[in-house]
Amino acid sequence: MGDIDQDVFDIVINNSAAKWKEIARRLLKGKSVTEIKNEIDDIEEKSPGKIKVQCQKIFEFWVENDKNATVTKLVDALRKLGLNLTASKIEEMQGIALSRSPHSR
Repeated sequence: MGDIDQDVFDIVINNSAAKWKEIARRLLKGKSVTEIKNEIDDIEEKSPGKIKVQCQKIFEFWVENDKNATVTKLVDALRKLGLNLTASKIEEMQGIALSRSPHSR
């Protein structure tokens, strides 16, 4: 999916899917509140109760609509939400070390 490996998304889906709406709001912050709400509502309507599917769908939407979608942006969004373990798993898998602010450690 785009320049981001599905394996990266699988880490989030398997570890933090329950927070998919918060992740969506972080990743889509350049969109209007209404547009984000509509996309979340649409995903929920099409896949009710299927949190992992919903999480996957928001990643697909993000990559399709943000030509600058990167692993770094995803990791930053996860850290801002306090999902540090998930972010660290991605970094470990990717072999990347992102600079972190003191607040995200």
